[in-house]
Amino acid sequence: MAPAALLVLLAAGAEAPERLVVIDIATADKTAQRVAAQVSEQLLTEASRVPRFRVIGQSDVAVLLGVERQKQLLGCADDASSCTAELAGALDARWLLTGTLGRLGKKYRLDLKVLDTRSSLVTQRAGATLSSPEEVLEALPALVSQLLSSLPEPAVVAPVEPPAPDAPPVVVSRPAPRSVPVAPLVLGGAGVAAVAVGGVLLGTAKAAESAWATTLPTLSYAEAQGYAAAAQTRADVGVGLLVAGSLAVAGAVVWYLLVRAPAPLEVALTPSGFFVGGAF
Repeated sequence: MAPAALLVLLAAGAEAPERLVVIDIATADKTAQRVAAQVSEQLLTEASRVPRFRVIGQSDVAVLLGVERQKQLLGCADDASSCTAELAGALDARWLLTGTLGRLGKKYRLDLKVLDTRSSLVTQRAGATLSSPEEVLEALPALVSQLLSSLPEPAVVAPVEPPAPDAPPVVVSRPAPRSVPVAPLVLGGAGVAAVAVGGVLLGTAKAAESAWATTLPTLSYAEAQGYAAAAQTRADVGVGLLVAGSLAVAGAVVWYLLVRAPAPLEVALTPSGFFVGGAF
């Protein structure tokens, strides 16, 4: 098969809708059977609105499988999920949508579920307790949309591209690794440390001044002078470190930018091997 035809078939297979089997709503309450029949019809209609799926109703199962086989598969016990998975698998459908409708006093309880036939496990569930048959029918579109929109998307197989023809020798050039100068980094690091220490000293000096101001009435003149001198010394040293650290950082940046980059490294692929030239 030609590569172009293979790509067309793969694309068509990826875009084909998935099969979804919709089984009628089950109910154990005789008074809710008429409502369950209406819900089953609307369930089939709402599922058919989703372009991703090709929906198969219970009335279609007999046509596709035959009446006897349908009776065998639909006659399983309610808790035998493997039987419903076998039903959908026989129709080449991965997903099976079904549910139950019950009565809780004057209220209706609707529960829907989606079964993954590959694992025979329930993948999604949704349900609601409603006051009337009208509310049950009104809530059905949102429940169906919630269930089907949360199902995982089918995996798409990417087409395999043919290998490229042999290419002629290619000349590749790349810049040589730029060496990192150590001295500017050391100077910049020292400047940053000085700025940090200076900021700490200024902060402690302000804290000392605040503490000194609150205890001033209880101190003697000599003690007050000592506290003030200590706080001023911290402030002066902090300002000095801030100025010196800032100058060091600025000098390190300028020094780093003035460092000359080495010449680029040239690499050539030739029939006899490699040719490498440039600055090392």
